[in-house]
Amino acid sequence: MKTREVPGDPREGTADADVAKGGQLYLIVCASCHGPTAVGTELGPALANRAVLTHAEDYHKQVRDGLRKMPAMNTVLNAEQQRDILGWLRALPYDQPPPPATPKS
Repeated sequence: MKTREVPGDPREGTADADVAKGGQLYLIVCASCHGPTAVGTELGPALANRAVLTHAEDYHKQVRDGLRKMPAMNTVLNAEQQRDILGWLRALPYDQPPPPATPKS
């Protein structure tokens, strides 16, 4: 399993996205599996606070090509719509990960 550390606040880099439009698209296309606030459901994982949101190329690849149970969305969402949804996801309240635990002496 490939993991990445989240480098800072994933809301950076959304200047070219239409966040309001992304929220509307998310509710229409994504919410039935990922939940209306992106916290996940039995069908799809949470999208809020995910490392993939900090790496736009990973996000677009997963949306375009699909991943595990998620179908490819390349015929449903164009690149601009994908970017708008990413902007909306990045604009959600973001909880920074807790600091690493310090070993007890």
